[in-house]
Amino acid sequence: MNSLYCFAPEGIAVVDVNERKVIRTIDEPGHAYLDGIVSPDHKKIFINDPRGSQVVVLDLEKNEVISKLPVGKAPVHMYLTPNGNEVWTHSDVEGTFYVIDIANLSVTGKVTASFTGKGHGKLLVHPEMGSKAYATNAIDSAVHIIDIINKKSIGSIKTSGHSHAKAYSTASKHAYITSGLGNVAVIDPKTDTVIKELEGSNDLFISDDGKTLISPQREDERVVVIDALSDEVIGKIQCSGDPDHIFFNYRNNKRIVYVVNVKSSNISVLDLDEMKEIKTIPIGNIIIPEGQQHIHRSGSMSSKELFIPSSGTQSVDIIDNEELTSSPLHIGMKVQQVVYVGEGMQQH
Repeated sequence: MNSLYCFAPEGIAVVDVNERKVIRTIDEPGHAYLDGIVSPDHKKIFINDPRGSQVVVLDLEKNEVISKLPVGKAPVHMYLTPNGNEVWTHSDVEGTFYVIDIANLSVTGKVTASFTGKGHGKLLVHPEMGSKAYATNAIDSAVHIIDIINKKSIGSIKTSGHSHAKAYSTASKHAYITSGLGNVAVIDPKTDTVIKELEGSNDLFISDDGKTLISPQREDERVVVIDALSDEVIGKIQCSGDPDHIFFNYRNNKRIVYVVNVKSSNISVLDLDEMKEIKTIPIGNIIIPEGQQHIHRSGSMSSKELFIPSSGTQSVDIIDNEELTSSPLHIGMKVQQVVYVGEGMQQH
């Protein structure tokens, strides 16, 4: 069965994607949900609960929560290691990664990637980088070098500004780290050196073929397009809203990109060959807590469809990747995060 798991403060809804209906509700109230990862055997979902300072583990065969693993305060982002044995989740209060053994459902280590013992961070891991990983920290003007086998920090690379988003290109064999609010540092992992800087912003997304990077500039309502083969900016595309999460939808010899706009409640559809927005797709709105500064909209994608949670309408918007049209599915919960598991699933 192709399933969509919808995580909300009221509980977890399980959707049969083919039938377009909620088939089960898991009574698990009181959580806030951010990043979620599917285990390599597709039997578990690990998802961050920053409100509870824990990682919630959902068994997909039983459709029930089987563990709540205490980690540091405010876990936001999580990552699967290349060997598929561990999940690393980051505590923004501590500037530290907590290492979770997938088989034993236990925390087996902690790795601090911070000069001050705090800070929002992300982890760049890739099979081509071997046992080396790069960790960012939004208050450090550096990238921390991590040995993921021995679970320790082994050095750092100075950057021109605070490090945040990350990507690795299989085409250029370079790492890309956003530096400050307007730059992307290009790093050679063989030498751990910054070889050049490009225009960008505070976030970064890369196509599956490793050839194209996109950095959304929210204040200017546009995205910067970077060619990884030349390590050059090749275009800027205006969007109909404030761009946040990027999804690549390459098909039928066309390079189509979805840009999820936050406050405008729509998706900009970009054609990278024509370097322009070709349409917008309306989606439901989200609940924005009063005073919250950092607001994001993400989703989950299959080869056929894109799923975007809309907490304000208690629904999930389903985008057809061929027709580029949207249809809402009412969930009855203020869905914050969705994870698709099934045919054609894509996990980043």
